[in-house]
Amino acid sequence: MRRAALLALAAAILVSSLAEAGSASELFNAAQSGDTREAARQIARGVSVNAALRNGGTALMIAASMGHVEVARQLIGRGALVNAVTSSGDTALSLAAANGHMEMARLLLAHGADLGYRTAAGVTPMTLAQEQGHTDVVELLMRASIESERDRGF
Repeated sequence: MRRAALLALAAAILVSSLAEAGSASELFNAAQSGDTREAARQIARGVSVNAALRNGGTALMIAASMGHVEVARQLIGRGALVNAVTSSGDTALSLAAANGHMEMARLLLAHGADLGYRTAAGVTPMTLAQEQGHTDVVELLMRASIESERDRGF
């Protein structure tokens, strides 16, 4: 009897995990397409805003790379980790910077994104923006860096 109960519990956990993974894919799709209604629906269904792909990518990172500020705002409001890192060392801010998404970078900075974090290749978000010619994002990150240094007393 005890073994049957344990097997039933294990099966329930497996089914729950599979259901969450499936729901997470819907949240990832909403982040990619900028569908705020679907993102809200998935979050309301209990999908973790910090669910991750195999490489560690999150819905916030997907939204950041696409420039979908409203989806990102929803995710952050529900506790998405702003400084989560993929296996290749990308963060939401590095992806926003590399893709020239100024408003996204501003949102992430306002919620504590790490300006000085370096990717696995050793580059900062500012370097990524500079390499791609996103001068407005470079200027934003420079101002934020100066303000951060001033706030720390440097």
